[in-house]
Amino acid sequence: MQVSQAELQTLSRLLDELLDTPASARAGWIDALEAQDVHLANTLRDMLSRDSPFETKDFLKTLPKFEVAEASDDESLPAGQIVGPYRLIREIGRGGMSTVWLAERADGAVKRPIALKLPHAGSHGAQFAERLVRERVILGSLTHPHIARLYDAGVSVTGQPYLAADYVDGVTITEFCDQAKLNVRERIQLFLQVLGAVQFAHAQLVIHRDLKPSNILVTAQRQAVLIDFGIAKLLVEGAAEDTELTLHNGRVMTLRYASPEQITHQPIGTASDTYSLGVLLFERLTGALPYKLKRESRGALEDAIVTGELPRPSACVASTQVAEQRATTARRLRALLQGDLDTVVLKALKKAPAERYATVDAFAQDLQRYLVDEPVLAAPDSKRHRANLFLRRHLLGIAVATAIFVSLSAGLAVAYWQWARAAAQAQVAESEARTSRAVQGFLQDIFRANSSEQADPVKARTTTARQLLDIGRVKIDYALADAPLAKADVLSTLASMYQDLGLIDDAIALARTRLQVTQQHYGKSATATAAAMIDLAGALESSSSVAERAALLRDAGRILDTNGDTTSPTRAALLRNLADEYYDHDLGRAMNYVEQAATIMRGRPPSDNLTSTLVSLAVMCGFSGDAARGEAAYKEALANSLRLHPGGDSERPQIYTYLGDVQRDQQRFTEAERSYRAAAREARAIGNENEFETVRADHGLGLHLFLAGQTREGLALMASAKARILNIRGPEDSLITPWIMTGYAYGQLRSGNFENALRDLQKIEANQRKYRPGGRVLALVLERKAWALSIQGRVADALGALDEAASIHAQIHEQGADLNSHQLVRARVFLAADRVPEAVAALAKVRVTQSAHTSISTSALQVAIAEAAAALAEHRVTDAIHHAAQAQGMLVASPAGAFFPHESAEALVLAGKAALAAHDDRSAQPLLEQGVTQLTQLYDATASPELADADVALAQCQLDLGNRAIARSLLTKAAAIQHQHTELSPHFTKPLQTQLARLGRVTSA
Repeated sequence: MQVSQAELQTLSRLLDELLDTPASARAGWIDALEAQDVHLANTLRDMLSRDSPFETKDFLKTLPKFEVAEASDDESLPAGQIVGPYRLIREIGRGGMSTVWLAERADGAVKRPIALKLPHAGSHGAQFAERLVRERVILGSLTHPHIARLYDAGVSVTGQPYLAADYVDGVTITEFCDQAKLNVRERIQLFLQVLGAVQFAHAQLVIHRDLKPSNILVTAQRQAVLIDFGIAKLLVEGAAEDTELTLHNGRVMTLRYASPEQITHQPIGTASDTYSLGVLLFERLTGALPYKLKRESRGALEDAIVTGELPRPSACVASTQVAEQRATTARRLRALLQGDLDTVVLKALKKAPAERYATVDAFAQDLQRYLVDEPVLAAPDSKRHRANLFLRRHLLGIAVATAIFVSLSAGLAVAYWQWARAAAQAQVAESEARTSRAVQGFLQDIFRANSSEQADPVKARTTTARQLLDIGRVKIDYALADAPLAKADVLSTLASMYQDLGLIDDAIALARTRLQVTQQHYGKSATATAAAMIDLAGALESSSSVAERAALLRDAGRILDTNGDTTSPTRAALLRNLADEYYDHDLGRAMNYVEQAATIMRGRPPSDNLTSTLVSLAVMCGFSGDAARGEAAYKEALANSLRLHPGGDSERPQIYTYLGDVQRDQQRFTEAERSYRAAAREARAIGNENEFETVRADHGLGLHLFLAGQTREGLALMASAKARILNIRGPEDSLITPWIMTGYAYGQLRSGNFENALRDLQKIEANQRKYRPGGRVLALVLERKAWALSIQGRVADALGALDEAASIHAQIHEQGADLNSHQLVRARVFLAADRVPEAVAALAKVRVTQSAHTSISTSALQVAIAEAAAALAEHRVTDAIHHAAQAQGMLVASPAGAFFPHESAEALVLAGKAALAAHDDRSAQPLLEQGVTQLTQLYDATASPELADADVALAQCQLDLGNRAIARSLLTKAAAIQHQHTELSPHFTKPLQTQLARLGRVTSA
């Protein structure tokens, strides 16, 4: 599909509007556009139909070269100006290539403030708009508490490029450190936040390229946030000359913080960022740059960076003012920097990339070692150096040991012990260093594939994240053949990244390879091997190979038992996976496992593993019916997540979704909706529409809205979630896809599209029989399938499905709400078959309970409605009136009654039918009219057999009252609904036939 140059600007604006429209409303939005411009509407449909945001290059080839308008003098831009979908508030920064404004969404769709970068339009080449489209997806995936996220990028209708990112209310790291007079340790601790953010981006195969103080802001809460992360990659063409931002063959850099390879036009990898970080740390510690220039000129600075000998930081402290800004004296500051800090900083500033720290994480680890007085890996490994550090760490212990040494003359033993300990430390340090060097080399090789120095620079620059992962996967076998520890680490990282992209099979293949490498290097009985087994089992959980999990977890458990490992995070991970393995077969056993895991992790420092464990505990509490305890565990997990990742956490949307579930179970519906919406908001803050967390959050919100009566919005969200999860995880996923499809099938079933529901349920049934036979999900699917079959009149098939579900419940010792649900479905099936005594027997098995946390007993409400239907079927009119009134009374008396619209509609119709049976037409009419109105609002007015049944009852009432025209209209509508279905139970068709025959007799008379 070709797009003209004239249409491209319009497309950019329309695409932004469309992507900001809720997924449930996009089809209607495009349909409305089609009435104005069929070509543009079809183009947008084509763009949305792409399988992945990373696979758009074929479409991009159809776009014309975008001709950006001549740059206007953006000093003339007024506050209030609209740029793309954003309104400018005030200018907050200006540089040689762009201006930065505080902005907001003009349509109010998002309330957060935005930092809007406006590159000078005339300084960019014709391909700039295409680069924005291509790169914003990858850069937008950098979700980290210390990285300001890029939300959007595009070109306005006037040709102005823009990039929208988080607005950070802070000052530069230089200003913050000096104004707050942070001491050396505090400056290092703050700098470690920066290193963590850069390391995270490197793991996602993104390099910053322009690290400098103005790109690192610090908030009042001492949180460092990197801005413009990766944006330098966008701003690489046609820059104006003689600005601070200097470009070389597609590279952007600020000269004072540039690496030697940037100056000499060599391939840029992660080591380039490491060098820039070294310059930043040098400056934070000393107040000066690490270059001594003979003359102040650009050429002299370039020479110093490339060939000049760098001074030690401790030799560059010349100002009393600098020392005071670091809360010390100049003499004391020199002493603090001398030794380890000199060595660490200079290692990061090595001229040759291979001689620097292998990874930013290795850089961070050395700084952390310095903070706790342990040997840094970059330091000379001398006995005197280790002894001095040992004395500093254990001054009191050494004094006592010395006294004992003098009194007992046991110096030789003590000396030998110290020597052995130091030697062991050195061995560990050297092993870590070798691993780090191997990882560094591997990452550099991957990034070279994205360097413009390749034979085909255009192709190199357009490499996607997925392609870089594939490059790494191909290279790993031979590139790290002689570095097994590094190979295991990289395999784990790549497997995790593939899993994040929804490429489960690729993730599993790498996890298998990692297990093989670990077994070969550590042996089959090592704790590291057990950890690799557990990780592989975790990857298999939602795959077609889920059956392998049990054996892997058993073997891992035996290894940990043999090694006496009972309280490590590895043991907790094993227990958590065992809980997941048994939850749908043996809930009591699963609860025991997850409680043990929670005990272990609560006894350790806060971590992501603690968050995951608490979520697992809460899920098991929910399955066991203990909603209050589950809510407490979710809130504990949420607090831990916020403490560890205040800016965003991939676990948090799941926590909010599940928290909404338990709040709903306790009938705190308003709180539940807030939690569900928080889940959707958090998911979009860390990912896009097509990421797993967003899909799961949308499904949870959609199901809640459907149950609460906002059925159309809820169904649209669930339909979108189903389509996206099939695209992300595929139909063979055995865990998440079935759960989301089952929820949507329930909505389809209740709204009247039961054939669609049945097709989906049969697919899920086949999936669960193949991968998780005998589990609670299969039982649930069979029960909903039975309900759908009963609507078709296939009672024998429905009862067969229910019998199998009952067998599963018995095998897994199910109790509580799930058994109640089973008996209520069984009663519904029997009533559809006019087997009323068996329906009543099923209702007698429902355990009616009232929780202290709820105002309505859901089981009592549902039983009252079903008993009213049973009494009506047996012509026990007084009983039918009583049970229908009982259900209505519960709903009216409870503040939560409005959140049971489906039950309310059923109760109204049954009460009206009972009044009809008592020949009280005047009482029946308003009840039935209100019931029909509610059902019309809730369900598909063209397909719901339940609505058609209510129409027939109201038509009967109107005939009784002599309103033949109204009756005819209602019966025509009911017949049209029933005509939509090729197979329908006599339970629905007979009443319609009876009233149509009656209408015919009345009309003929």
